[in-house]
Amino acid sequence: MRKKFALASLFISSLFAIWGIPTKAGNDHSRHTIASFAKYVEIPGAKAIGVENCANCHDVEAKNFTHAFHAQQDVECEDCHGAGSLHTTPRPSATNA
Repeated sequence: MRKKFALASLFISSLFAIWGIPTKAGNDHSRHTIASFAKYVEIPGAKAIGVENCANCHDVEAKNFTHAFHAQQDVECEDCHGAGSLHTTPRPSATNA
């Protein structure tokens, strides 16, 4: 249930973030910016870890990212997905508890 909620939250926040990103193709009149949507991807207790840490595990995505629309807009992983510190923190499992 928690995983479904997290995925749904991520999807919805991504939609808000994508909708608000102005393009370089002349949409300067847009008042929506990445910063204006940051409140939708705030994760309580999480801290930003930086693109380099995301790329450690998500190497395929990082390799292809330079050609993506987001990269052209100077959007980084945590701008849409939220701070990643909780995502990278090891959690105890039933086998190693």
